[in-house]
Amino acid sequence: MDAKARLAIYWQLLTMTRPSETAKAKWADIDVKKKQWAIPADDMKRGKPHVVPLSDTLLLLLKEIKAINVAGVFLFESRKLDGHINSETARMALRRAGIRSTAHGLRALAATCMQEQGYPEAVIDAALAHAKGGGDKTMAAYLRSTFYEERSAMLEEWARIVRCLA
Repeated sequence: MDAKARLAIYWQLLTMTRPSETAKAKWADIDVKKKQWAIPADDMKRGKPHVVPLSDTLLLLLKEIKAINVAGVFLFESRKLDGHINSETARMALRRAGIRSTAHGLRALAATCMQEQGYPEAVIDAALAHAKGGGDKTMAAYLRSTFYEERSAMLEEWARIVRCLA
């Protein structure tokens, strides 16, 4: 499997982000000192910014990504280095590897596993950048927490689980 595709799959799996969010990830949005990735509203499905806590495993992965990076704008550069990889890159790599899943299915895998570990639905939904309150506008108006600390702990645990399976 191509190193770039492998790293993109791993990044998407560990961050619980959508394929398009992973594909568009920019170095400028990564803050290693704060251990976070601030995804701009323009790159998010719902048009709202989203901050992803970076696990220790993701920080190590960044070093591996940096080692194959050339232009330094996107984490996952296109072959011509003039943009980012296609959002379908991870899905196609999984298919070529004989894995009958979608890259988006990685989010479902992570959410299911974290639910089985006992994490509250609100924390998992926050990690997935789903609508607060399950789409209920009244509930969403009252849910103001981003569950950042809880998501940070959850993503650390998720990374430990994934490492054990690798």
